[in-house]
Amino acid sequence: MTGILAIEDLLNQAKAILHQETTSRQFGQPVEQKLDRIFELQGTENEVAREIDQMIEKLNAQRGELTKPIVEERKKIEQEVKAECLERQETIAGTYLQVVWSAGTRSANLDGIEDYGKLHPDVLSFIKQSAPVAKIVAVKKGKK
Repeated sequence: MTGILAIEDLLNQAKAILHQETTSRQFGQPVEQKLDRIFELQGTENEVAREIDQMIEKLNAQRGELTKPIVEERKKIEQEVKAECLERQETIAGTYLQVVWSAGTRSANLDGIEDYGKLHPDVLSFIKQSAPVAKIVAVKKGKK
């Protein structure tokens, strides 16, 4: 919250500078004075931009520190949810997210290899099957 308040304070200061200088200027100023005013405004604009950039850097530096416990808790719960899904061997839907179960995949012409393996059992040792997986995804609207 401190960063947001500092930005609001900075914006209010810039508005005050503009209001003060705008209301105090006289119409019909010579071009030379207007050019000087443009130069002053450019300097003020650059100063404000630098201060905002510094605030953003500070906020970005704090982001990891502030979100670390949240990320850790989310990851812990995700692992628990995935483990439950794998144990139940089914997709489980919540209100906003669902954990999708899918069996591990096998590749190749397994029917042919398995038939061949009946005569040559040593070939079956080359068949690999991946472990089942659980994936958390958004719930599609209208389904649960």
